[in-house]
Amino acid sequence: MGSSTNESTLCEAAFSLEKIGVENSKVIEELIKLIDSTTNESTLWKAAETLAKIYPGNAKAVEKLIELIDFASDEGIRRLAALSLEKINPGNPKTIEKLIELIDFASDEGIRRLAALSLEKINPGNPKTIEKLIELI
Repeated sequence: MGSSTNESTLCEAAFSLEKIGVENSKVIEELIKLIDSTTNESTLWKAAETLAKIYPGNAKAVEKLIELIDFASDEGIRRLAALSLEKINPGNPKTIEKLIELIDFASDEGIRRLAALSLEKINPGNPKTIEKLIELI
């Protein structure tokens, strides 16, 4: 990440990298650094969204999104990270477990609903998914 501290510039850079940084591991590393260093919600939002779009299946990106779900104080950021997990690596067992955990423990009903919808999309027919969704009825 450069020496720029202007949040709108950082957010715009993340947006641009979404278009040109597809499957570039250096871009993933820099977006993760950006997520680790910013407290600006717009920048966090864009960086998380960009991670999901540019390198589906990247383990570091999956871990960072899970970390955002676990530690972000803003519920919107947590929702976006959960939605991004659905897109970045739908078959990843960690993704599925995190979505199930959100259904079980998230206090925000929007996150719980999003996790259920994501599970339905990424893991249809899986007995564990079916069981979790039945529990919600």
